Order: sequence, then structure tokens, then C-alpha cells
Amino acid sequence: MVHALRYGDGNLQNEARYQYDSLGRRTHKQVEIEGTLTTTQFLWQGLRLLQETCGGGQQLYIYEPDSYAPLARVDRTDGGKPSLYYFHTDQIGTPLEVTSAQGDLVWQARYKAWGDVERFEVQSVEQHLRFQGQYFDAETGLHYNTFRYYDPGVGRFTTQDPIGLLGGDNLYQYAVNPTGWVDPLGLSNNPISNTPLGETLAPVSARTGKTYQGQQIFKITGKTTIDGVKFKPGDYYYMDGMHKDHIETFSSKNASKGVFNLDGKYNAEKSARAAKRIGSGC
Repeated sequence: MVHALRYGDGNLQNEARYQYDSLGRRTHKQVEIEGTLTTTQFLWQGLRLLQETCGGGQQLYIYEPDSYAPLARVDRTDGGKPSLYYFHTDQIGTPLEVTSAQGDLVWQARYKAWGDVERFEVQSVEQHLRFQGQYFDAETGLHYNTFRYYDPGVGRFTTQDPIGLLGGDNLYQYAVNPTGWVDPLGLSNNPISNTPLGETLAPVSARTGKTYQGQQIFKITGKTTIDGVKFKPGDYYYMDGMHKDHIETFSSKNASKGVFNLDGKYNAEKSARAAKRIGSGC
């Protein structure tokens, strides 16, 4: 989305324009409300939002290791001293409260099932983060979700899955269950996405629309290396359906390439047992 208009009572309430870099990350947004133009710039660390700058103020985000769940935020205005805030999140990394360095509660919200804010209990500071990887845009009511926009009112993306029908027949689905699944990139509901292994595989993974023993099969679309093992386009993997603590990987010719734990480590014992296994294909 590059341009948005919002009307109320037949009148234009606000107008917004968005700019992105070559990787699809949003770098600027300009919002005009009643003739007043506000510009926000975004700086990224990989695919995680690192900093936003608006006017003379900056907000720097700190996250949990190998995650999109926020830990803290450092606010600074031109010439002023930095202010430190801490996030308090739920089981999937959604901010519930924000406290100051002195322990004062400065932001608190209650959510509906699919991430829409039901009400603010405390709102002494602005806080735009929602589900992991999502940024709330007040001008549209949507959540920017890296590669797509998400509508928390209906629990769906506003545009189709970039990989089309390869991701299944529901092209607008967010996640199977918002109480236990997240989709920081807006690309898939891959169950390994929020793990160290997912950090490596998510940028080079695509759903095939096929399953093995009830688990989705993902194909690898780019070159990558996991704990010393090299993978290339055409290789594929799926999660173990019983324990859900590791994935099995295969070459494009259906030969086993090893078993990996969700922390990204090669599992030698399980890989030895799977060495002669023939993949199901993708």
C-alpha cells in the first residue's frame, strides 16, 4: 500500500503516503490531518524495526534474542536525555503494558481476539507495536506487518499471500490460532517462524500447499546454511508431527539432509536414524 485516504461523514479525515526500500521494508510514511503534515522515518535491523523518527523525537527498540517480541524502548528528543521504557508482553510477545525506568505504568491495553485494541487502560505515551512484527497505523486502523497489512478487526490480511495458492486456498489467513501462533513477516503461518531456526529459514521458505503426516511441507527458495549444512532452492522440510521440536530436511532428489532442532542445531542422533529415509517430495 502506497496511498491511503480515510473518510468520515463524507469528508476526508486524513491522507497517508508510504515509501518502501528494495527489500519491501517501509522506510517513510507521511500523514496529513487537517492540513498538518507529519513524517515518520523507519530504520531496520534485518527485518525487525529498529528505530522510528518523527519530528525531533526518536524511538529505538530492543527485542528478545532471535525474536520479534519487544523488551525495551529508548526515547530521545533533540538535545534531551534518553528515556527508557520496558515492555511487558503476553505468551506470544504482544505488548500488554509499558513501564518507565522508575516503574511507573505508562501504557496498558486490552485486546480483542485478533489483536484489535478493545480499550486503553493507560496511555501516557504512544505505543505502536502489536502482534509480533506488527506496527499500528492510527491513520488507517491497520497493522503494518512487513510484507502485508493486517486488519485486526477481522483477523485477516488486506492483500493476498505473495506466494499465491502455494500457501493454501485461504490467501488472506493470518495464523491458525492467534493465542499461540505469530506471523512477524506477514508471509506464512510456519510453526517454526518464531524460533532461532525460523530466523534462518523464514526468508528462504515458501509453503507448497502439500502436507506430510499432517504437517505442512515448506520448500527452500534460496541458498542458506544451517549449522554447517548447505541448502539450495528445491530442498524442502517439514516439522516432526509428534514431538514438534525438530524438522526433517530433504534434498530436491528426496534424500535426507539431516534433522535439526528448533534452536538451529544439527541433531546427530536423529539424523543417523533418518539417513536412509526417502522424502515425500514437494
